[in-house]
Amino acid sequence: NFWGSWCPPCRSEMPDMETAYKQLAPRGLVMLAVSLDEPPDVAFAYAARNGATYLVASDPERKMTGPGYPIINFPTHILIDHQGIVQSIILAELDAAQFVASAAVIFNDGRDT
Repeated sequence: NFWGSWCPPCRSEMPDMETAYKQLAPRGLVMLAVSLDEPPDVAFAYAARNGATYLVASDPERKMTGPGYPIINFPTHILIDHQGIVQSIILAELDAAQFVASAAVIFNDGRDT
């Protein structure tokens, strides 16, 4: 997930991201939320205030994500399976149910998510 605390849809979906993470983590989901275009302390403080228990990282100047992940839409969700293959890219705010349904592509085991 690429996000920023300055982004209204990103702020709006954060509680839903946490709900989806708690539901999917027992199945092996690893969620990484990379904050872009803001100081790390601002991103980490916002995530902490909002109870995010998934991994939060920061790339304020896009030095690590820039060419490989040219993000222009916020939020952007990239769903990667256990083999490291990108299965889906979602350029929209998601609620918990939408995220869980979208994540079905990474579990590929026939079980309902």
